[in-house]
Amino acid sequence: MTTPATTPATPRAGGIIGTTAWTGGKATPLTTTEPTTPLCFHPVEFTPNLKIYTACMMGSDIKFTGDGDMDFSLHNFEDAVEAHFVHTGMDSVFFLLDPMDRIEKSLIKNHGQFTMTQVQDHVMQLIARGDK
Repeated sequence: MTTPATTPATPRAGGIIGTTAWTGGKATPLTTTEPTTPLCFHPVEFTPNLKIYTACMMGSDIKFTGDGDMDFSLHNFEDAVEAHFVHTGMDSVFFLLDPMDRIEKSLIKNHGQFTMTQVQDHVMQLIARGDK
């Protein structure tokens, strides 16, 4: 007996191909029209979902120590983190609406522009929407 395929809800940032959702990019305006890599897909089936989850959670081998290592500066760390999130479709949640110009900006690249309260409010909105 096979289970009929169901179509998942369309993600806030991303889309659906066949019966599989994918994520990535800014939500407003929707700038990404296709997944950047296969790791952006979120299949409903357990085995492929587990493989993608494991790859996304591994992160980068390069770690930022904050001890003045000029070979791996904060800027290099930002680039590595952002590349990992884009590669895995996890960058969407890090876009915050800048209250000054009403443009979505990456918290990773623009962390100095947002207050802790703005970030906490953004996280609470994500949680209320069901993003965890």
